[in-house]
Amino acid sequence: MSESDGHDLIEKGFLLMEEVRWQEASELWRSVRIKFPERAEGYIQGGVAYRELGCIDEALLLFNESIKQHPHSPGNIIQKGLTLMQEKQWKTASDLWGSVRIKFPDRAEGYIQGGVAYRELGCIDEALYLFNESIKQHPHSPGNVIQKGLTLMQEKQWRKANELWGSVRTKFPERAEGYIQGGVTYRELGCIDEALHLFNESIKQHPNSPGNIIQKGFTLMQEKQWKKASNLWDELRNQFPERAEGYTQGRIAHRELGCVLFDESIKKYPDNSTAIVQKGFALMGAKKWKDASELWEEVRIKFPDLAVGCIQGGIAYRERGRIDEALFLFDESIKKHPDNPNNLIQKGLTLY
Repeated sequence: MSESDGHDLIEKGFLLMEEVRWQEASELWRSVRIKFPERAEGYIQGGVAYRELGCIDEALLLFNESIKQHPHSPGNIIQKGLTLMQEKQWKTASDLWGSVRIKFPDRAEGYIQGGVAYRELGCIDEALYLFNESIKQHPHSPGNVIQKGLTLMQEKQWRKANELWGSVRTKFPERAEGYIQGGVTYRELGCIDEALHLFNESIKQHPNSPGNIIQKGFTLMQEKQWKKASNLWDELRNQFPERAEGYTQGRIAHRELGCVLFDESIKKYPDNSTAIVQKGFALMGAKKWKDASELWEEVRIKFPDLAVGCIQGGIAYRERGRIDEALFLFDESIKKHPDNPNNLIQKGLTLY
């Protein structure tokens, strides 16, 4: 086999991986190892393909083989380290990143991933030391300053983190983290306008990153801007349908917005039971049992002819563990609304 044949085979392997065709890629890298054992790619990329297929033991075996056969290639030990971290083997990974720093000091991964491993082990001072060392030695790598920022945020050092995210935005404007995490730190510092400004900037500059919309949505919900939040979660579902937040948070925002609209309707039409009843169901859907209990009591006072006040009020009491009050309401409903089967059903479920 000629060198050009090997080059073509390797190029095909990378293309298969780019297309997420892991099984085919794995088989191709096996061919590379047989035909061109001197090429580290057959082992390193073969290990990556195995990892993506969930074959962790096979991946580690290939990385270890490559470390023996290709000791001057940093890729094998780096990919082994990433695999160990994926498997949350933090201590083993930490030791391995120490080896990377010794053998390949020019590689930022030894410091960045080593710092992440230390952070996961709870060794915060050691993690920050490595990130700082990497910032000095690898000033063009955004990973070191980003991981330092995430570590400061984990430690709730919001002001320091906020200053650091400012430097990320200056040095690495293409990285969405500077805007997204900077906005989060502003939010934690109570600077809501500044946070929203950064999220909006990131939405413009990094339209393919869902994080900016998600964090803006959380901020709007924190500020109880339910209408804006609900619209934003709609936008997230349209742009990033794979993100669960668009659905879970969207339901919450929609429900809270509904409660606001119900309140307006209750004030405007105090003699109409529809809005207050629907608000009660919304509160129960949100599992806000105490608020629901109080609202159903209001329904019973204002609209004593409605069975829903007793039945749903009883359910709310039951969910709060107040069984006697629940049974009392079901019995009241049985007397007042003997033709409604729900009061008997709910009493039975409570006794059961």
